[in-house]
Amino acid sequence: MISILFRKAMYSSVLPVRPLLSERLGKWLGVGTFTLLIALAAQLKIYLPVTPVPVTMQDLMVLLAGGILGAWRGVCCLAWYVVLGALGWPVFAGGAAGFWHLLGPTGGYLVGFILAAGISGWIIERHRTIWSVVTGMALGYLAIFICGVGWLTFLTGDLEKSLLIGYWPFALASVYKMIIVSTLCDIWRRRVQQ
Repeated sequence: MISILFRKAMYSSVLPVRPLLSERLGKWLGVGTFTLLIALAAQLKIYLPVTPVPVTMQDLMVLLAGGILGAWRGVCCLAWYVVLGALGWPVFAGGAAGFWHLLGPTGGYLVGFILAAGISGWIIERHRTIWSVVTGMALGYLAIFICGVGWLTFLTGDLEKSLLIGYWPFALASVYKMIIVSTLCDIWRRRVQQ
């Protein structure tokens, strides 16, 4: 009789912990998975003749990470990505790596990625509508461009030139990417809420 009561007491206290543990582990595995996806998306790059900043699919994955993982885990994911690259892992665009890469023309965009994941994730977590998804993605892109163009302006000393090489070549593609990532996040949000 005592062993039956002991088993019931033990399992009743252990069983609620298991789903919680697996849920937390799954969310942190999502951070690692998105870090890998962002690193892979960085390898798909196209250089335009007018800018030292390559066109990649990183920004799409960055905003997707914020929209799916949420603000906190999205920021952790991107911070982890930047730290790995700064430590020498070839995760930046075209396999680039190293701390000095953060001080080059793409350094501001890398910092903007961290802010964008946090901003987009925070807005989507709070409101959970299609308009919050679109707003979160738009503000995320704004953060990327403000940081990127701001850093280019610091390096070149010329805002007009920085906009010419750091914003205008990417503006139209960013709208298309924003539509794609907003749609994917909205689909994900609806599936999770069911």
